[in-house]
Amino acid sequence: MESLANLLLLTFLIFGRYSSVDYWSDREIVLAREASELIGSSIDLTEKEQEADIENSEVSKFIKIIRKELRYIPIPVLWYLLIFLFNLIVDDLVATYNDINAVWNKFSQIFSLIAPLLSYRPLLRDYMDKIFQEFCDDNVMHLEIRVDNQTMETFIEQYLALQRLYPEMIADFDLIGQEDVGKPLSDFVD
Repeated sequence: MESLANLLLLTFLIFGRYSSVDYWSDREIVLAREASELIGSSIDLTEKEQEADIENSEVSKFIKIIRKELRYIPIPVLWYLLIFLFNLIVDDLVATYNDINAVWNKFSQIFSLIAPLLSYRPLLRDYMDKIFQEFCDDNVMHLEIRVDNQTMETFIEQYLALQRLYPEMIADFDLIGQEDVGKPLSDFVD
């Protein structure tokens, strides 16, 4: 968990959101809150209990197995920075998002912050393996993938080839975006 916290705060530092002083103080606050809310953090262990090799115990091994199979667990740590940066929730919705452009601007900012996290190769590989397996298990019929223009062209070529091979399996290729700015999606047909 500490490496994830470091990665998140490093991302903020890279994007220039914080000075180095703010980074280190915010990092310490996040890590302290996280440590204080771990299960058992308020329990005082005896000397014998502290010497025990808990990490290699049967209970610890069992918990690690269970953890991999869990889905969503609300995180009790109050990650105010992440909550603020990764969602559209505000006190005054109408004043903050007074038109569709304001909403899309915030939405784009969220994705620009998430992109570096999701492009970290070990995390991306594990995430993709797990999510595609869950999609198959849940019989998901639609996926949305966001990419740059060059990758989009490659995907369209692959889509057309797959559609020719499996016309009963592939229904369409959908482009999603804010149509009020720039060209409408219909301009990209063909």
